[in-house]
Amino acid sequence: MSPKKVDKEKKKQAILMSAIRVFAEKGVHNTKIADLALAAGIGKGTIYEYFRSRDEIFIEAFNFILRDMETRLKAEIAIPEEPETKLKSMTNIVFSSLDQFSGDMANLFIDIWHEGIRSKSGPGGGLIDLGQLYEDIRLEYKQVIDEGIQSGEFRKIDSRMAASTILAAVDGLILQWILNPEAVDLHSANVKIMDLFLNGIKRHEE
Repeated sequence: MSPKKVDKEKKKQAILMSAIRVFAEKGVHNTKIADLALAAGIGKGTIYEYFRSRDEIFIEAFNFILRDMETRLKAEIAIPEEPETKLKSMTNIVFSSLDQFSGDMANLFIDIWHEGIRSKSGPGGGLIDLGQLYEDIRLEYKQVIDEGIQSGEFRKIDSRMAASTILAAVDGLILQWILNPEAVDLHSANVKIMDLFLNGIKRHEE
């Protein structure tokens, strides 16, 4: 009987999914390779067949979340619907990325922000280029806002600044949610943010 063939890419994805939950629960710097192996149901040696270090797993896990979010954002942008509807759906995608994994996601986002700041100001650089992440998402929002301006749905405004304003509002609410989850309902926050924002940029008949 021939040995069972392992789908290495599928196995790697499974390790990342379990790693995200462990990082969220324990925090990146409190997590050991043994913790990740235990959560994935494999030995420590097997982990090293896929990753060189805990930090590499953290980077890959972050990129896994990011790729999923960006894929969903790009798919939403491509849908032929009104820019207002697209913006609401895009912000909902950003918030829903917090809910797809169990555990304390607040810890994970704190670590992501921390590593992003280190990469900008630390002498050796951090693990994550958070600035590029913000720029990528900013440009996706800007594209949809520009569509709304061109169609006459939105007023003529600085679309890059408007996109940055949405990101600032989203980040601010996520931070408040991290500090006190009961103070912010992320499920309804999307609607409230976009209602306030869209009322400010929509073109009103005189």
